[in-house]
Amino acid sequence: SPKNLLRSKACRSNLSEFDDVQGHPGFDKQGTRFKRLIKDRNDHSNIEEGIRRLVLCSGKVYYELDDHRSKVDASDVAICRVEQLCPFPYDLVQRELKRYP
Repeated sequence: SPKNLLRSKACRSNLSEFDDVQGHPGFDKQGTRFKRLIKDRNDHSNIEEGIRRLVLCSGKVYYELDDHRSKVDASDVAICRVEQLCPFPYDLVQRELKRYP
């Protein structure tokens, strides 16, 4: 199996993501459990209306898309990772779709 992402800095978690304390920067409603859907890493909270496209992908493809997005400066694209394909996390995808008009 390919191991090119094993030591990649983009694949590392922030320490705050391992904390279940609400209000910390890495807090997510999913807590410290397996994340069925991982939100876009870029902070679009102040420009959510400016997002024109939401891309759902899984695994290694995310890092290739994120790299390409930064090269072409596509700030109107949000990328979310669906990490659990079966059963599909419809509830989390629906919540994420509501964030972007």
